[in-house]
Amino acid sequence: MASRLGAMGRYVTLFDTWEPVPIRTPTPHLRASEALPGLPSFTADEQFPTALCARTVDLPGNHYTLLTRHAESAAAALNDWLTELFGN
Repeated sequence: MASRLGAMGRYVTLFDTWEPVPIRTPTPHLRASEALPGLPSFTADEQFPTALCARTVDLPGNHYTLLTRHAESAAAALNDWLTELFGN
């Protein structure tokens, strides 16, 4: 557990100064609508520069429950986006 917390702390410092640059590859942003318990909430604009993404989809849940309790919603949103992009 301590190693995971150490890694998370390092990621926080890395992303504190990171500036994303535009890429040509279409990119979806599946965004959790809930903050993690015990952490401050951010506005949608503070979370991630959505202008870099082809589409932003707000989904139920938080960072962790998107892959567990709300995995079906996340998968459906990604499937819809890929179907629009590439067809059936």
